[in-house]
Amino acid sequence: AGETSLCADLLMDINLTGERYKGSIDNPIRWKPIGTATNVYKGWFNGKGNAIGYMKVEEDGYAGLFGCAGGGAVIKGLGLYTTCSVTASGTAGGDGAAAFVGTVKSDGVTEKQITIQNCYNRASVTGKTGMTGAFIGNYEGTAGSGTQQITNCYTTGRITTSSGTPGAIAGVFTNGSGGGIKYCYWDEETSSSGAGGLQAVGSGTNVTVEDSQGLSTSDMNTAAADATGGLIENLNKNLGGGEWQRNAKRNDGYPIFTSRNIDL
Repeated sequence: AGETSLCADLLMDINLTGERYKGSIDNPIRWKPIGTATNVYKGWFNGKGNAIGYMKVEEDGYAGLFGCAGGGAVIKGLGLYTTCSVTASGTAGGDGAAAFVGTVKSDGVTEKQITIQNCYNRASVTGKTGMTGAFIGNYEGTAGSGTQQITNCYTTGRITTSSGTPGAIAGVFTNGSGGGIKYCYWDEETSSSGAGGLQAVGSGTNVTVEDSQGLSTSDMNTAAADATGGLIENLNKNLGGGEWQRNAKRNDGYPIFTSRNIDL
């Protein structure tokens, strides 16, 4: 069954082409999402300001870097590059697609079901239903049991679905007895091709979204992001320092998270 509460630190940028197994930049080895419906990931994953490239997820079910996570799971300080993609080819194995966590599985006991903080997504996500988003696709379990939190994050990757209404940050979301989405931003020009763009959340109950909004590309990857009241200042709120930074020569000018030692 595997140990579902293992914790991990990402010590450097990594690519998941799988060249040793005949994968390539043009055709990476398929990534098998961490965590299943019966073995939900409950550990801590600390990206330490590093990023993953060439992650290719194609699942007939829960799709993402993590398939199913909850029960106290924490994901922080991690980025996904534009070379990553997540595709839900169907829903036979479960419904939920996101770059980070396909579906949050509530155990109905833990105070915080999941925390995602100081992360960025530039991967594309293609879902089958409205249970599609950048950081969380879906939520399953007892509504109100435990909280979900997504804070100090941004996304630029294209979010699309065959049916329903996806969300820029989360497809289906519930705060539970607290939590919510705060200081989260999305590129309105790259995240959606549809008229009107995306909202932070596609659907859900007890949803609290604060200090979060869609921005233009230039507001996110040019000097406008560095201005007073701009993206960098907002991403750094409540962190105690200037961990989010921007360099025109890195990450296409979009912010990167630089701190290795932020406590949640």
